[in-house]
Amino acid sequence: MIETAVVIDVYDNKTAKITIIPQEGCESCPAHGMCSNWVSRESMHYIVNNNIEAKKNDNVKVEFSEKHLISHSFIVYIVPLIFLFLGAYIGKLIFHNETASILSGFIFLGLTFLIIAISDRRINAPLSGDAKIIEILKDKIKGSSTC
Repeated sequence: MIETAVVIDVYDNKTAKITIIPQEGCESCPAHGMCSNWVSRESMHYIVNNNIEAKKNDNVKVEFSEKHLISHSFIVYIVPLIFLFLGAYIGKLIFHNETASILSGFIFLGLTFLIIAISDRRINAPLSGDAKIIEILKDKIKGSSTC
């Protein structure tokens, strides 16, 4: 996946800290607003490979690996679903009550989102090695990718 970003900082000309530029497609995205509501702007900063020597404040195109996208999608979507069902199952075993089972499932689901949010904030370089700057853009244009 290719995104447009701005270089915030450069480290030893081999890595750079970037922030993703919201795209025109974000306005019509069904999840519009979730990026800004659920994700802090700081967590949209990434450490990426900078082999083409982009400088601070450059607009760049960044390529994210599919491995990264699949693994992070699994963590964000599938793991909470697994814990929802696990919590419901454990609640049913312990309390033998359907209401308690449902409540337990949602408690596990909430805890999963809390753990994901805390661990996301503690990771200093979430994409180190998984993304790279592939082009320095001359014009300040918005990219064509989606949210």
